[in-house]
Amino acid sequence: MWEHNDELDRAFANAHLGVEQTVEFFRQLRESNVTFVAPYHPEIIGENKIGSDGKMIITVWSIGAEEVIPIFTTPERLDEAMQGRGKPGELYAAGQMVGKELFRAFCPPHNKFRVAINPGCACGTHFLDPERIQGIVDGSALYIPTPGELAMSGLVISLPERQPDCLKVPLGKFLTGIPEVKAAWLFYEEEPKPPFEQVHVLGLAIVGGDAEEIRTEAALAIASVCPPEWSSRAIIMDPKDEGFSDIMRCPSFYRTPDYVPPPKAG
Repeated sequence: MWEHNDELDRAFANAHLGVEQTVEFFRQLRESNVTFVAPYHPEIIGENKIGSDGKMIITVWSIGAEEVIPIFTTPERLDEAMQGRGKPGELYAAGQMVGKELFRAFCPPHNKFRVAINPGCACGTHFLDPERIQGIVDGSALYIPTPGELAMSGLVISLPERQPDCLKVPLGKFLTGIPEVKAAWLFYEEEPKPPFEQVHVLGLAIVGGDAEEIRTEAALAIASVCPPEWSSRAIIMDPKDEGFSDIMRCPSFYRTPDYVPPPKAG
């Protein structure tokens, strides 16, 4: 009997809204029955176990120049996709299986294809590469990063030899006029995107005052001393956020005598 996964369908529709919604979509994919397509065999009628030898055959579709594994959130989505394929009379078999168990077959290294969720449907298509599928199966894709971890993604702390004097010196003087800033670090993007040659980030430990207003002023300050071919921004570092706390115990290019690093967890 087919199962209509309203929760999985809703999670699919909301996955683009943010990290939490994407993670919820992955969780639903992992725990719900999903619908897949298999080659048609007229001798197979009704409910059947998949491959007594532990093997199964999943149909691969071509989307553009790419071959993908089509998976659907509900049987109705599969029906919609088949109607839109423009192949009248095309025969196929459909099945349902818990996502975590089905996706084990799509993990690297034995799978090279991406999975396409709801291809050919009006709701749009979500693609998953084999590494992401692995994360859904083992649960690592269900981890929600903290705001600090997201902010620090792709950044490297600027050690003294990597701190440009054109930034460090004027920013140090600027920060002495803002007593609420207790410490500051410089970071750079490891892989800056064109057209910028370098991207530098000013991280601030702020106590008191209007933190967002201070961040805005600091962002203007670092932008004013960056060459035109560089980009920059400023971020507020929350000592209670695990994504920041370890870094806030590292040496900073600026700090006040009363700066207190966050304690180690545990």
